Amino acid sequence: MNSHEGTWLSVAVGAYCASRKNKLHELAKEMSSIIWEEIIKERSFLLELKNDRENIAFVKATPLVAHNLGDLDRVIVQWNMQESDPFCKKIFKLGHILRDKDFSIFIISSLVNKAFTSAENHRHMSLRRPKCLRKSNQFLIPVGPFMDDWGRILGKSKLLEKKEKAEIIIALYDGYLRQEQAMGYCRAYGGLLESFTGGLREFEKELPFDVVSEIKKSVFFQKLFKYQKKNLKCLISKN
Repeated sequence: MNSHEGTWLSVAVGAYCASRKNKLHELAKEMSSIIWEEIIKERSFLLELKNDRENIAFVKATPLVAHNLGDLDRVIVQWNMQESDPFCKKIFKLGHILRDKDFSIFIISSLVNKAFTSAENHRHMSLRRPKCLRKSNQFLIPVGPFMDDWGRILGKSKLLEKKEKAEIIIALYDGYLRQEQAMGYCRAYGGLLESFTGGLREFEKELPFDVVSEIKKSVFFQKLFKYQKKNLKCLISKN
């Protein structure tokens, strides 16, 4: 599951709407079949995760499904066919309007996304700046807030120079400033610094002094500290 299906759905439903408008009925029928197949695939995937009690995986899937269905809705609205066309009406707002109880999983998914992950996955504009993240598919941004392991991968990677890791730190901090409810950036930052015994101090030569000072005084830094302290207490209690 990823968000590329959303791009595909937006193109596919655009092709369907164009076919309907131009009375290409056979082509419209073909397009509706493959769009429906994708919708059923995503529904089945969510149901499988729910039934198998793969709770973290389910939470991770919800923003992806929301993105994909959102792309579908957006193009239907652009063609103004959400009310006039029976198929568009059937698939419009699947994550918001319950028309068929067999698709209630999309409503559940939407509610979970809104509660836990919607604030975490807003395009990641700040992370587009560090071009070093394009060096490897290992660096593909995961679903927030589950970014701890990704941060560790970045911190340990020999494909990245230290100055590039410093650039990523600035991007993570900037991302948090853009979206203060997003904890994923804090967690990625913490994971990255785990590879360096001196923590942020080891990047002071690569980072502007005022940026280091600002990070240390920030809520971003305090949230990371509280999160790490909580994790340490959990680890001690387990042992």
